[in-house]
Amino acid sequence: MSGAPPSDGPSSDGPSSDGPSSDAPPEAAKPLWKNPFLIAFIGGAIFLTVLPFLQRAQMRAPEPLGPIGEFSLLDEHGKAFGSADLKGKVWIATFFFTRCPSVCPAQQKLLVGALPHVEDLAGRSDVAPIELVSFTVDPENDVSAVLNDYEKKLDPLQEATRNRVHLLTGTKHDMRELLVKHFLVVMGDRTPASAEAAANADLYDIAHAAKFALVDQEGMLRGFWSTDEQGRGNVINAARLLAKQGPTP
Repeated sequence: MSGAPPSDGPSSDGPSSDGPSSDAPPEAAKPLWKNPFLIAFIGGAIFLTVLPFLQRAQMRAPEPLGPIGEFSLLDEHGKAFGSADLKGKVWIATFFFTRCPSVCPAQQKLLVGALPHVEDLAGRSDVAPIELVSFTVDPENDVSAVLNDYEKKLDPLQEATRNRVHLLTGTKHDMRELLVKHFLVVMGDRTPASAEAAANADLYDIAHAAKFALVDQEGMLRGFWSTDEQGRGNVINAARLLAKQGPTP
């Protein structure tokens, strides 16, 4: 009896020579440092970590313009008040007079309105206090009693302004010496507010700076800002930086 003819198909007894070999080594995995997703993740984490420090380094109060110097005046309560009382504090200053018919009322309300924006810093031992100081350019009229009445109109209950806002007066010579020579602002003389007001001695204007000025803990003048909402926001930001970082961060 003859045997079966040989098959043309592949033998089932062994692996085919045409298919991939099961003994081939697996493809090598990429090193982690070549993984683009891991690189992006680590880079983002590093950036978010250092971003606050970069922002803080860029956020600085304006450079000092010069020293205000020592002074002693009278406040709205008739008590002596001056540079010694403000040492170690950051303060925002304005220049005004109580009979001012133009910019002063709005300016002074904006000044007092700055207090809620720094209230979160009050009482903290790690930051300097922020206070508000207003200097009259009409000391002949604006004696302490007049300033006290004016402050009550700004803040009837005196809850916001108590011990935080100081209205200062002195002799005309002392006020001019401080404002013109040290703050470098104008302090004019009385002029009629209008042609119609020329006959009324109580209606007059005085040229003065309508600006917010900022003074640091060491009594150095740091800059001026306009007495509007934007200017107030900018001087508050600068004051907060000084209070937190100190005069020489």
